[in-house]
Amino acid sequence: MLKGSCANLLPGIVFSHLDSDLPLYLWWQDEFSDPMDPQLWAWVDRLVYDSQIWKNFDAQMRLVETAEKEAKQRIVLCDLNWTRLDKIRSAIAQFFDHPSSHHHFSEIENVRIDFAPEFRSTAVLLAGWLAAQLNWYAEKTKSGNQLRFTAANNRKIDIELREQTGHPVGKVVLNSGGIEFAVAPAKCGDLLEVSRCGRGEKPIPQMMPAQSNDPADLISQELLRGGPHQIYVHAFSCIRELL
Repeated sequence: MLKGSCANLLPGIVFSHLDSDLPLYLWWQDEFSDPMDPQLWAWVDRLVYDSQIWKNFDAQMRLVETAEKEAKQRIVLCDLNWTRLDKIRSAIAQFFDHPSSHHHFSEIENVRIDFAPEFRSTAVLLAGWLAAQLNWYAEKTKSGNQLRFTAANNRKIDIELREQTGHPVGKVVLNSGGIEFAVAPAKCGDLLEVSRCGRGEKPIPQMMPAQSNDPADLISQELLRGGPHQIYVHAFSCIRELL
């Protein structure tokens, strides 16, 4: 990892290994520094970073957006903090796959998201994904872990973030129309327990794959993906002021 004045050597190191016939994936393992070299971004196809380590989200995202602009929108933004949520997002989405469940989209009353220390931004990104997909708009709140969103019909949705020791994102609960939808890490560690139950019913959990938080696994998963991450960009814009 290049730090301090050595970071200025990065463009020369990268340019010396360029092959114009191959896409260039750049994994940036620290916070971005200002100024950023415009010549570097003109060559980068996919920029991989981890917003979980950012201390000033607005300042860091402005630098990323500057790089994207200087690359004339060529760069695809690949946030490992977003990759951490892949399996959880899939688990939540499968609850609503069948058309008969679609009415719950407009009936979600509240959400609870547990997160491990230092992973609040991951939980907020998950809230941003829900907001982006369901056209919710964030409101300002007095508490950083009590989020409130407004739906298109002016209905209010509260999202509670709870810090708990364990996985980056732990248990996620959505309440909608008297139904509780829950996703939680299984005790075995590499699976998720998902359940759907109404009032007075006993949940019957099913198993789904869980997401590894190992950096090598996250990078491998990101390298297997293609195309722009438009949902990520939309989700981030929905909760930018909350981070």
